[in-house]
Amino acid sequence: TFGGTLGSTTGGADDLTITAGTGAVTFTGAVTMIDNDLTVASSQNSVVTAGIGGSTGALTVTDSGSTDVNGAIALTGAGTVTLDAATVGADVTTVGGAIAFGGAVTGDKGSGTAIGTGAGAGNVTFGGTLGLTTGGADDLTITAARERNPSPER
Repeated sequence: TFGGTLGSTTGGADDLTITAGTGAVTFTGAVTMIDNDLTVASSQNSVVTAGIGGSTGALTVTDSGSTDVNGAIALTGAGTVTLDAATVGADVTTVGGAIAFGGAVTGDKGSGTAIGTGAGAGNVTFGGTLGLTTGGADDLTITAARERNPSPER
C-alpha cells in the first residue's frame, strides 16, 4: 500500500515496476508518472484511490483479480493505459494514447464515467465484457478520435 504521494521526475528514466507476488497493490495517495512508465503486477486486486496522472508514460496493470479505479487516471499526453479486468468508478482518459482493457470491465461510479483518448489518435479497446451496475444510475461515455474502418471500400 502506498499511502502518500508517489511521484517521479521528468525524463523517462524513472520507470517503476511493482511486483506484489501473492499480495495486492493499493495506491491511496496520488500517483504522478509524468513521462515515466508504471507497471504493476499482482496476483490479487489492484486499487487506485487518489488517481494517477502523467503525460506520455505507460501505465500497465496486470493482476489475476481486477483493478478497482476509484480515482481518475488522467494522462495529459499520448501516454497509454493497459488494465486487465477493471471496476471503473472514475474517468480513464488520455490525450491521444491508447486505452486497453484485457478483461471484463464494470462501471460503478453511480454517475457519468468517461473513458476516452481525446482528440489524439489513440484507440479504446475492450478484451472482455462491458457492464454497468443495476439501477440505471451509471452512464458511460467512450470516445476515441481515431475512426477505424474494418473493411475498406473497394
